[in-house]
Amino acid sequence: MNYFRFLIKSTNQHGVHSPFVFNYLTKGIYQRKKYLNKRLGKTDLFLLKTLDYFQPSSICFLENTDAVKKLVRDSDFNKVIDKQQHLYDLVVADAKSVTPEKLESFLRFFHNDSIGIIDKRNKNFCSTSLDTLLENHADITLVLNFYWFSLICIRKEQLKENFFLRM
Repeated sequence: MNYFRFLIKSTNQHGVHSPFVFNYLTKGIYQRKKYLNKRLGKTDLFLLKTLDYFQPSSICFLENTDAVKKLVRDSDFNKVIDKQQHLYDLVVADAKSVTPEKLESFLRFFHNDSIGIIDKRNKNFCSTSLDTLLENHADITLVLNFYWFSLICIRKEQLKENFFLRM
């Protein structure tokens, strides 16, 4: 999906009817106070604000996520990055590594309150098929598509919803 079509389809916090997503957007992504002095790009700010909002106690970085891993390690966000656990609060993956064949192995790291961030910044990648895969998967209850990233959850108390959101 090209960026122009994404902007037409997307919304902000006013088009969201989920309290969980509304709080994440208004208290996390759209907050400007904490990171106002940092000179970061929009995508780096998105990642740091997401980490700050959810406060994960364990983070798992899967294939090809070196840029995100470096950002987390260079920031003030000092959380456990442990590859020895079975379940994580935050799982980060590159879009190329989340294929139909690998999706189940990606989801095995999730518990009910886990958040998955899929980095779709690779220019040679068509995210339309990935978005469809995530939206149609039976276990994934929430997909937040931010064009450059997708955030997914498997929350049992969440109804199945998909949102296209502006950063």
